[in-house]
Amino acid sequence: MELTIEETLNKGISAHQEGRHQDAEHFYRSILQSQPSHPDANHNLGVLAVSFNQAEAALPLFKTALDANPKIEQFWLSYIDALTKTSQVETARIALEHSKAHGVAPERLATLEAQLQSKANQGADLTSNDLPTKVEIDALLQDYHSGQYARAEKSALSITNRFPKYAFGWKALGIIYQKTDRNTLAVDANQKAIRLTPNDPQLYTNLGVALQELRRLDEAEASYKKSILLDSNNPGAFTNLGVVLKDLGNLEEAEASCKIAVELKPDFSQGHNNLAEYYMCVSKLEDAETSYKKAISLNPDFAEAHNNLGMLYLRQQDFRRGFELNEWRWKTKQEIGERLISSKPDWSGEQGKTVFIWSEQGVGDVLMFATILKELQEISAAVILRCDQRLVPLFERSFSGNISFISGNDTIVPETSYDYHIPIGSLPKFFRHDLASFEKGSKAFLKADLNKVKHIKEILHQDSEQSICGISWRGGKKGAARLRSIELPLLASALADNKQTLVSLQYNATKQELDDLRNHHGIDIITLPEIDNFNDLDGLAALICACDNIVSVDNTTVHLAGALGADTHALIPLAHHGWRWGRDSETSYWYDSVSLHRQHAIADWSQPLKTAQLKLR
Repeated sequence: MELTIEETLNKGISAHQEGRHQDAEHFYRSILQSQPSHPDANHNLGVLAVSFNQAEAALPLFKTALDANPKIEQFWLSYIDALTKTSQVETARIALEHSKAHGVAPERLATLEAQLQSKANQGADLTSNDLPTKVEIDALLQDYHSGQYARAEKSALSITNRFPKYAFGWKALGIIYQKTDRNTLAVDANQKAIRLTPNDPQLYTNLGVALQELRRLDEAEASYKKSILLDSNNPGAFTNLGVVLKDLGNLEEAEASCKIAVELKPDFSQGHNNLAEYYMCVSKLEDAETSYKKAISLNPDFAEAHNNLGMLYLRQQDFRRGFELNEWRWKTKQEIGERLISSKPDWSGEQGKTVFIWSEQGVGDVLMFATILKELQEISAAVILRCDQRLVPLFERSFSGNISFISGNDTIVPETSYDYHIPIGSLPKFFRHDLASFEKGSKAFLKADLNKVKHIKEILHQDSEQSICGISWRGGKKGAARLRSIELPLLASALADNKQTLVSLQYNATKQELDDLRNHHGIDIITLPEIDNFNDLDGLAALICACDNIVSVDNTTVHLAGALGADTHALIPLAHHGWRWGRDSETSYWYDSVSLHRQHAIADWSQPLKTAQLKLR
């Protein structure tokens, strides 16, 4: 009775395991007579060849197995090992990168990578005295993969000190530094590794990640492109490059790079998430939703994708689903602060209790969510808000009744003083379910110091009878901050032509840029040295109230001005990921006094400036 292919393979594997190598080879070859590309038969024949020190003969067998089924991790490991044994260093290095693209776990590749580096070093005339032992390398890798980063760092430093020409030591050190958020050190370590092995594409990807974290975006772009030049099948480099290009405002290239990443690796959940981020940036919300859902289907625990999908729903004004998914933010890498550890339960709508609210995210976000505080007061016995100390004077002047404020986001609040707690960013989940619900908190709720306002007005009007317009022209430091910001001469020229006296509300304005504006454009912007626009928010609030109009890009200034009820004109970029201003409305549902002026074309501020000019007092 003739055996099936599966039966023949099983007999071959049994013979192989029992050490009957000739019988195993006979069974494997009989399979190849009818199915020359059978992946398991080719792979197992290759393993037999390697066991007899015939790695060269094994290579075509491993390659055939991989071509038939590149999703099998062991096929990659065997192929890379055989390439290394035959001193085909560059081919092995490329295969190693390709294996990552096909989902081979990094920890399975670490030992092979170290062996590959040792082989490369041998080609560079390094003797065994110039290399660490296999035991040392294995110990370093074990510590790293078990999360013992301090011990892994100690081992890597020891190796780089004793063997400074051993590139893998520097590479490992760079990865450890990046993993522990010391990106300046990671850049240095990766650059040293690159000087030793300039053709390793993964090193340029690693360097790009560290540079990207440091917001050195132009350098990160160059590093990712070098990685791709060395290995054009690296989805990680393509998707990271796409994110950098998006943040730089090069959206056409960003789209292409993000798409290549998922074409190379269709099951790349991070790649689909990054592609969705691009779609969000250019307001292709339906495409973004599809990509976010694809990322989640591939990785159901992917916190960033869940949270980002929530942001998309919020932008579409689907508030119930959006704020519910926004709870995933605590499992993401966002810099929103530490989650409170308390034995007291989370607040979920209980009435007549003392509720402790702890701040998270930035000052602008706290101001936005503070529009809900009075509604919470109405149903609670008492409310305690812990917030940035810069906000306390404003809040204490503006709120009354059963609410108190604790200065400093890290101040310890005794659990005996409250019944429930909640992060301020979770309040909308209970109070903002539809557009109508925003009307309860959209009126001005902050009160500036009237004496300060009067004093500032006297200063501003002593030399001018024109309308006073407070301006802010730069957004945040991260993400697509360049897309949110406007060039100061462009903003100032448009407003000066509209008979406005300009006052700086920008917290990090430099003397150089103000001097350049005066010298090259003939426009003066008033600054008040007595007010620190970053540290003195109470003073900034008074300055805002002393102005007749506010024109600002999307930053904290808009939230503070809106909370004060100032006539505010927010310049909103077409390319943005934000959800706070909806999709296409001309007014803010968070603040009645804020008008939204949107770009019609990416990076073109002419339309929003024109509509803002028409509405200025």
